[in-house]
Amino acid sequence: TEREWVVKPTFVQNGVEFDGPREFIAKKKAANGQATTSYYPLTFKPEWICDCKAQLVLQNQGTNETYEYELHGVAEEPLAEEHVVIKCEAREKTSYKFQVTNYSNSIATFEVESDLVHISGPSSIQIEPRGKGEYELTFQPLQAGSLVGCIMFRDVHTGYYSWYTVELVTLPPKPQQCLT
Repeated sequence: TEREWVVKPTFVQNGVEFDGPREFIAKKKAANGQATTSYYPLTFKPEWICDCKAQLVLQNQGTNETYEYELHGVAEEPLAEEHVVIKCEAREKTSYKFQVTNYSNSIATFEVESDLVHISGPSSIQIEPRGKGEYELTFQPLQAGSLVGCIMFRDVHTGYYSWYTVELVTLPPKPQQCLT
């Protein structure tokens, strides 16, 4: 068109996953008469795993025209924070410190779960709001070999979690005695 238009968005949704500016300017034709395209910067920022549907209505304030859009956003399970490789010796203790982040605005207690065997550490860790903490896990494998598993830190109140994949590479133990 020959002039810029003020466009106001309205979201109809259960949460706040979809967002964007409260006002948007649709650009007029270029000086050479060529049409221009304007884009509304829509964001999808879910707090956790979800399948969200919403409606976005853009209303041109100058003409009262409305444009309706059905929105669908899917947030999948989080990826592992990191793949940790731990090299140790059978029957010897080896410790590793995992970083745990509390993304919430309140103190959180995280329960610790793992499918690894011959490990020890506290059953939970408490972290301040928006803080980070270190969780120390001790490994004491009985046999040599390689094993892959995971360790997960689950917030007891929200169910939100973070996790690590762990590869335990265990060397044979030192001989207990030499036969002569």
